[in-house]
Amino acid sequence: MYRPTFVKRLFSYVWPITIERRKGMAGHVLEVTIYQGKVMLDSEKVNYSFGSLHKVMRGVILNLKSKKYPLDNVLILGYGGGSAAEIIHNEVNSDAQIIGVDMDKSVLDIAQQYFYTKKVQLLESKAEEYLELAKKNRSSYNTIIIDLFIDNKIPEFSDRFWELVSELITSDGIAFINTMLEESDFCILGDQIKSFGFHIQSWNEIKENRVWMFKK
Repeated sequence: MYRPTFVKRLFSYVWPITIERRKGMAGHVLEVTIYQGKVMLDSEKVNYSFGSLHKVMRGVILNLKSKKYPLDNVLILGYGGGSAAEIIHNEVNSDAQIIGVDMDKSVLDIAQQYFYTKKVQLLESKAEEYLELAKKNRSSYNTIIIDLFIDNKIPEFSDRFWELVSELITSDGIAFINTMLEESDFCILGDQIKSFGFHIQSWNEIKENRVWMFKK
């Protein structure tokens, strides 16, 4: 991980310091910024890693830890800068096997240069294409994290996507999806997830983020 100098960290409490800016595959701008001593990955409209998103991921993951979910064989769809992976390794299970999938090469390059990739297998792929490959290889996961955004929008998920998630998650496993949806759209997404046989529970403790946790 990139470690800013003491001087940069100090000045970042006065104003944000942008250390890299590049375009993502969808044409949106990705920024690596030092703010209040922390290195963050942002797009123009949303934090990708180690800012507000980190708080969401930490809240949900520690909630799952308290409920004794295994969190030792983890798939992250939408890796970003690796907030979820760092939290799992540092606060839950240092030996967890983690696969991080992101379709945007720019995001993966930034993650490898500045953020958390220790003991993580990173793959460049669209989420559904990776799930198809994982099924073909008879893989399974006891934790699936879905954090797929382009700026502040999540994609429309096909029925096939949810079928694959259902097939790949273990019987004792858990999945969750992070969103920034309005309440009505969030409820529609919950109904879609439920229609594939999942039991769902919401987690909405961080303003603007709404999360569905779900299991078989």
